[in-house]
Amino acid sequence: MASSDEWRNWAELPHDVLSVIFGKLGAFEVLFPAQWVCRAWKRFSHEPALWRCVDIRLDPDMVLMVPIEEIARRAVDRAAGQLEAFYAEHCGSDDLLRYIADRTNTFRNLRLISCYNVSDKGLIEIGNRSPLLEELETTLCSLSADVYESIGRTCSQLKHLRLNTPWYELLEDLAEPETYCNKKAMAIANTMHKLRHLQLVGNQLTNTGLLAILDNCPHLESLDIRCCFHVKLDGDMSRRLSRIREVRLPNDSIDDFIAMANIPYDVEYLSGLSEIDLMYDDMVDDFDYNDLSEDEYANLSEDEYADLFD
Repeated sequence: MASSDEWRNWAELPHDVLSVIFGKLGAFEVLFPAQWVCRAWKRFSHEPALWRCVDIRLDPDMVLMVPIEEIARRAVDRAAGQLEAFYAEHCGSDDLLRYIADRTNTFRNLRLISCYNVSDKGLIEIGNRSPLLEELETTLCSLSADVYESIGRTCSQLKHLRLNTPWYELLEDLAEPETYCNKKAMAIANTMHKLRHLQLVGNQLTNTGLLAILDNCPHLESLDIRCCFHVKLDGDMSRRLSRIREVRLPNDSIDDFIAMANIPYDVEYLSGLSEIDLMYDDMVDDFDYNDLSEDEYANLSEDEYADLFD
């Protein structure tokens, strides 16, 4: 690695190194600090292949500070019709999903985490318009069983589903009628017969719902039912689950699940960074963000933010 006092010409980095650096960044990081480094980086940031996967997962405090929907639209536009995957956390709306569906015919992967402004109608609509969808995540989202019934019928290629329930549902009375508890499980069992990977952390399904899934989703390779406390692991259920290659059971630890959004920046984390990671960190530390303070950024209008992208 270059010494701290050695001048580094960022514009001369080879294309393959730039691909690695930009591949580690989300849409916000590319549209703000990265494309401002130099003209070569700005040209590279407009390559459609870079935007086949748009990731706008941000800290919730950051989402409140920036026009996140405008950022997402700019990122989708740069994909130039090649968008295949979209990841959002603490943001997103029906209008944004419609914007995505209007601009791609190759959509295969949608991940939504804590996206409370996405409704049943919005997700059903993008499902209807995304027949190639193979992977769907709705973690900590407020959606009904109708969504999964519809997507299962219209997205016949769906192979990977993460349907993780808002934690407050775990605090409700567990003596709910069995039909209610199994609504989403039955939607999966009735329509998603090609599933290979299923994650249902915190779901209220009972043995009835789980057996329906096992009977109708014969290709399952992994199943995660952590915190599904209605499921009783009797002899028959244990035998059925033993046929699946990877299973996580109701009482298994959820530490790794919770920590996904809270990675600590400690010594162990830093020790795992590559030279390219550290090069990017150096660049961000030295960059003046157009000489604007945090307060000045918070007070920019949407048009002023838009000017920063171009």
